[in-house]
Amino acid sequence: MKKTLNLLMILALSFAVLSCGSSNKNDEKKEMKEEKEVVKSAFDQAIEGSIPVVVDFYADWCKPCQIQGPIIDDLAKELGEQIKVIKVNVDNEQTLAARFEVQSIPTIMIFKENRIVFKAVGLQNTTVLKNALGDLGVDISMPNIEKSEPKSSFDQAIAGSTPVLVDFYATWCKPCQIQAPIIDELERELGGQIKVIKVDVDRELELSQRYGIQSIPTIMIFKENQIVFKALGVQNKETLMQAINNL
Repeated sequence: MKKTLNLLMILALSFAVLSCGSSNKNDEKKEMKEEKEVVKSAFDQAIEGSIPVVVDFYADWCKPCQIQGPIIDDLAKELGEQIKVIKVNVDNEQTLAARFEVQSIPTIMIFKENRIVFKAVGLQNTTVLKNALGDLGVDISMPNIEKSEPKSSFDQAIAGSTPVLVDFYATWCKPCQIQAPIIDELERELGGQIKVIKVDVDRELELSQRYGIQSIPTIMIFKENQIVFKALGVQNKETLMQAINNL
């Protein structure tokens, strides 16, 4: 009889332990679910209004994302309260990235009233983003003095009768690093016969797009606002010298 009672007590205790463990796990799952719902709710609440929301899906290790970030920051400063900006780190917010099927970064989305009204994959320049926002009723006519001044300087430089050699490059580009000393040497030899402008395509996205730069280095020579020479890839000094002499 005692053995039977002892066995029943052991079974009862075991059941109690199992029940407690199951309850704790359920509580933990419930808390995790509630926590995730709070984060998701904050995002959903942000995108449901009538003010356009620019969402930048990025990662810390992504080089194009590092270029895209400041472009969006400048846009937010320029347009002020007309837009909102949310930056989503895809490594930290994998559920959110999966929800919107983000497979490549940077991915830029613009939301309005809980709908995706614009989506673009890859690096986007200011003009593309401003045009998209302009279509949504945002006033994009406010002048950006900081950015318009360099462009004006460029236009002024290429408008004269002195040939202007423009080197479109990037700091990470190995062929560009080979091209640069060749151009420097050419400039020293020709002195005041030419002007040289170096354009970092990562920093001057609008200027690069304006001239259809798709490969670097790209060398252009301007005279009186006209492109009189264009070449892709590394060019030796003799080729560039001949192009200038032909002018």
